[in-house]
Amino acid sequence: MKSSLESALKLVENLENLLELQDDQEGLSWYNRRTLVLARVLEEGGTVSTERWKKIGAEFGYDGRGLGGFFTGNTPSMVTIAGNNKAITTAGEQSVRDWVIAYPDVAEAHKVNID
Repeated sequence: MKSSLESALKLVENLENLLELQDDQEGLSWYNRRTLVLARVLEEGGTVSTERWKKIGAEFGYDGRGLGGFFTGNTPSMVTIAGNNKAITTAGEQSVRDWVIAYPDVAEAHKVNID
């Protein structure tokens, strides 16, 4: 029984260490960086050019390949629309709104204004 508990505690410690490694130099987790990208698009009216999309991504440490993940999955947070512009989806917008409530200190520190 004791060894099972020790193993479980070691697993939790390893997971915590992995999560800490995901933080960037500003201490932003992947989730916060991702949501800040979406918030910036939302602040700019919900649609941006491809060039602007890449600049926003770079601002938060993404390269072009990393930005592709926003367009995948069952409920993508971004879509490509006419003229190769990028637009935030309803799911992406809701994700930002939920994040602002959950992480008001991070949102305030980055001057997120989505209203």
